[in-house]
Amino acid sequence: MSLVVNKQYVAKDANGKTITADYSFHALSRDATGLLTYTKVNWFENSNIDMDNGQGLAYGSVGDFQVNELTKASGSYPVGTNINEIPIDYSSSDEPREPNTKNRKYEQHTFDENNARYYMDANGNLVLRINNSYQYGASQDGETRNWQG
Repeated sequence: MSLVVNKQYVAKDANGKTITADYSFHALSRDATGLLTYTKVNWFENSNIDMDNGQGLAYGSVGDFQVNELTKASGSYPVGTNINEIPIDYSSSDEPREPNTKNRKYEQHTFDENNARYYMDANGNLVLRINNSYQYGASQDGETRNWQG
């Protein structure tokens, strides 16, 4: 007897999204030169998702990483602020044992249960496609089509 696992509903994440075969992590990061990199990792792939930059704790748990909101007020940012809205170099805590937003690896990230793909169009706009892939031209492979700010 076979078990079909594609689209098998197995659980809900910390945001209440259903973890399906399409459930994926999407993130944007920028290096020191301003090069913007998009990362996508499917939840069921045998891959790692770094929750921090290796300099310290960015999130207290996987649930906090999924929700991506401040759990403690910091400066002008109240509890519940979406961490994507906070500058990457902002330090949310002086306590080394507490999660600190400056230690996150990605400037922005989200978890999505849809068959979603992001790409940058010819004008540098970030575009979301659902249930449709983005095909690069024959001379492009995604690594040659990058944008710098």
